[in-house]
Amino acid sequence: MRRCAGPTHPEPVWLPLDEEHWSFHLSGRRAGKPRSTCRACRAIEGRKGTSGLVSSAELLPWIRELIWRCGTVLGVEKRHGIPDSTLSHLLSGKHHLVQKRTATRIFSALIEQRRLDRQQGTSRRFHDALVHHAVREGQLRRDYGI
Repeated sequence: MRRCAGPTHPEPVWLPLDEEHWSFHLSGRRAGKPRSTCRACRAIEGRKGTSGLVSSAELLPWIRELIWRCGTVLGVEKRHGIPDSTLSHLLSGKHHLVQKRTATRIFSALIEQRRLDRQQGTSRRFHDALVHHAVREGQLRRDYGI
C-alpha cells in the first residue's frame, strides 16, 4: 500500500502498490520505485498543468468583475500586482491568448478581492454596477418573462 494525496482525492488515500494504480520510474537512481502520485492524479495533472495558454475570451467576465471590485485597472495593479497593461490589452482584444500562469493570478486576485469585499464592503463603482445589473434583469423579466 502507498498513500496518494494528489488532486483527484479530496483527502489522502491509501492505494495498492501495483501497476494498475501506480506508475513506476523506468530509469535513473529511482528506477523501479513508484512515482509520488497515482496514475489518476498524474493524468489530471498532465491535462491541467500550469504551463500553456488559455483563450482570453473565457477570462473577460472575471477580469471585468475584478476591475469593478477594485474600482479601476490601476486599482487592480496597486492591490494585486497584475500590470495594468496586461489587463488593458486583454479587455481591448489586443491579445487573444493568455498564459495559464497569468489566468491563475487573475483568479487568485478575484478570490482575494471577493473575500476582502465580504469583510469590508464593496467599492462604490461595483455596488452601482450590481444595482444596474439587477434593474436590467428585472426589466427583462417584466417585459419578456425571462
